[in-house]
Amino acid sequence: MDFSGYEIKLTIKSICMFERLSGKSFFKFNVDEDIPMLLYCTFYTSNNVELRFEAFMYMLENEEISKWAVEKYKDLLEVIDQFKKKEEETEDGDASKEAKDMNMTDMATSLIVDYHVDAHYVMYEMGLWEIEPMYKACDTMVKKRYEEERLWTYIGVMPHIDSKKIKGPDDLIPFPWETSKKDKMEKDLEKNTAAAVAFLGGQRNAKG
Repeated sequence: MDFSGYEIKLTIKSICMFERLSGKSFFKFNVDEDIPMLLYCTFYTSNNVELRFEAFMYMLENEEISKWAVEKYKDLLEVIDQFKKKEEETEDGDASKEAKDMNMTDMATSLIVDYHVDAHYVMYEMGLWEIEPMYKACDTMVKKRYEEERLWTYIGVMPHIDSKKIKGPDDLIPFPWETSKKDKMEKDLEKNTAAAVAFLGGQRNAKG
């Protein structure tokens, strides 16, 4: 079989197919274990060819075909690596961790269904390096809209509520992302307090 006319193009659709077949998130991709299946998914979605994974793996036993597939994938990795940046802790670190808990299929589906991004663009044109920042931006935008709507609701009902029980908009309608952030802040406070108490206790013992 002459493979010179076939392509291996890494798209969000091919990654979604990989997650479906492998049962694992692309963010947990293992180069040594998962490359054959990802190669199959990119080949399947890039070409108008109906081919089972087992048949594709059998074909890769051919030295010429295997060399062609590996070279194609190496080219893709070299391009993708240009966009990889070292992750740093920032103020939106929680949002980044939340995104990492999702898989690529969840993000793509959410962009299309929840945020109305063009499906063809997401599946066939969006780069791997784009999807997480795009998802985070859409997610932040929607959260801000919900928080603004809640603020105006709170202002509207202020004359009719007990200000001692409901001190602010977040007491009126708490959102899940605020609850998790509040829990993290409380845990950090407990941890820092315990460390301070231990330090002060050590200082007293040293003086005694």
